[in-house]
Amino acid sequence: MRATRSRSVGCGRTTTGVYGARRVYKQLRREDYRVVRCTVERLMVDMGIHGVQRGKKCYTTTPDLTAARPPDLVKRQFVAERPNQLWLADITYASTWQGWLYVAFILDVYSRMIVGWQLADHLRTDLVVDALEMAIWRRDLLTYGRPIHHSDAGCQYTSFRYTDRLDQAGIAASIGTVGTVGDSYDNAMAEALNGTYKSELVKLWGPWRTRIQLELATIEWNSRRSSGSTGTTRCVSTARSKMFHPPNTKPTGIRHDTAACSSTRERPEP
Repeated sequence: MRATRSRSVGCGRTTTGVYGARRVYKQLRREDYRVVRCTVERLMVDMGIHGVQRGKKCYTTTPDLTAARPPDLVKRQFVAERPNQLWLADITYASTWQGWLYVAFILDVYSRMIVGWQLADHLRTDLVVDALEMAIWRRDLLTYGRPIHHSDAGCQYTSFRYTDRLDQAGIAASIGTVGTVGDSYDNAMAEALNGTYKSELVKLWGPWRTRIQLELATIEWNSRRSSGSTGTTRCVSTARSKMFHPPNTKPTGIRHDTAACSSTRERPEP
């Protein structure tokens, strides 16, 4: 046991402190030490040795198994013949030096326009309710009709407060149930929007120093984005976009703080 303990310490040091219990165990077995993995795990805990850990993964979809779920009215058929026929809602996230920033989008399937959005540093129901309030305020439900609201089974979208607001506005709720819980194909078009947002803005112009910097850049990205189906700007007119945003310019959020450009590769002090 003493030999195993001393060799575990030596193995942890010689591997520059990056090996966890599994790799230390395999290394000891290569050196013909008769030891079981659970012993290695216990000794490493006793001696304060631990391997390097990757960055924490962020999860935005946490289902509430006790909440009632509306039926799936979409069945993965993301098509619409008029505005306000089908809305898709989802939450994504982005990393800043201050911490996670969460973004809730509501997408009109017909126009590919983001009709409602909200950003926050939390995942409470307020995030999605605020995005819904913006969508209701911006679109004339009496003129264009009341849409189907489709989302995943996240607890924010099945909460009483959110479903009650949908009912007050006369919007039919829909949650994907074709695949398994958390299946991205049940809300594939919204997931595609999240991927576009990250590839065109978050990853392309990162890293981001502050949440407010990314918020400003997100607002500008949304005002300038083009529809993938027609190539036309949906949020503002093309003339106005060219007037206030010359082509081939960086998002305003980056110009406000040039120290956060990816070319500098600075990191905050610990």
